[in-house]
Amino acid sequence: EEEEVLIFEDSEQQKFYEDLVDLKDIIPAVLLTSGKSAADANADPEAKPERPPEEKEKPKDAAASDFDLYLMRVSKAESAKQVDDIVVEFFHDFNTKGNRQRLACHLYGAHKIKQLHLLAPYARIAAMVGPYVKEVPNL
Repeated sequence: EEEEVLIFEDSEQQKFYEDLVDLKDIIPAVLLTSGKSAADANADPEAKPERPPEEKEKPKDAAASDFDLYLMRVSKAESAKQVDDIVVEFFHDFNTKGNRQRLACHLYGAHKIKQLHLLAPYARIAAMVGPYVKEVPNL
């Protein structure tokens, strides 16, 4: 008899990897496909927001951007619920081409900085975001 190979330690770990939220059920399709954040999707397409000059020339050493803070929260997410909330927040608030590339680099850079404990949550994020964000699976 062949011995059955167990991939998962327990049923809870198996649920973490296999029971993914279907984003089409909770996020409007326009946010999944267009690469626009919720604020951009609700804005008038002909209106061009003007930034004050001080915002255009903001130094990179200034306070962390909202997306930098978001990436810090990505690194702290461990439970399936936390990961799901992080993914929903990404599509509502940060879904731009630059942010998609930064998220992909962040997810795939965990092994380089010896954060192997993050591989499980990052794998869940990549599995959920991958069908809608081409940068994540193709980096």
